[in-house]
Amino acid sequence: MVDLILSRHASEKIKLRRLRMELINQVLNSPEHIYFDVVTRLYVAIRKVEFHDEKIPLVVIYRTEDDSYYIATVYPCKEFKEEVDRKVKKGRWIKVGVREK
Repeated sequence: MVDLILSRHASEKIKLRRLRMELINQVLNSPEHIYFDVVTRLYVAIRKVEFHDEKIPLVVIYRTEDDSYYIATVYPCKEFKEEVDRKVKKGRWIKVGVREK
């Protein structure tokens, strides 16, 4: 397991949303999609996870630091396709990776 460094914002949102750290590790270890946010210069990893008895996309915004991940924020996003399409169309997110099926 890789070390996770949480921003204050990420820490607050994780507690507020009652997210488990295992879910964040699942997204980082095997994302279904990876984007680069050209404005924040951070990566965006997305993967569907089991959360409160339903499978929903979890978005983790991060950057790598040596052997660690710095987590800027984490949020479940039921309408992730619409969000991704909007941000890619505007040029804010650039697709940099996808899991092979």
